[in-house]
Amino acid sequence: MTRLTDKIEELKGVLKDLKIDLDRARKGKPPLKDSDGKQKRNLTPEAIERKIAQTNVKIEKMAEIG
Repeated sequence: MTRLTDKIEELKGVLKDLKIDLDRARKGKPPLKDSDGKQKRNLTPEAIERKIAQTNVKIEKMAEIG
């Protein structure tokens, strides 16, 4: 059960990063570096929005299981 909670929290962190990247993409700025210090791919706002939607679906499914 705690593994599931950890995974949900991890996905929420990913979601937060995606929202920051989306905001930056809309302003025409490059995304921030990831936790490893590597440059992230520069995606279009639409692509980032799709990733946010997919991540939200994953979180919802995991919450239903838990």
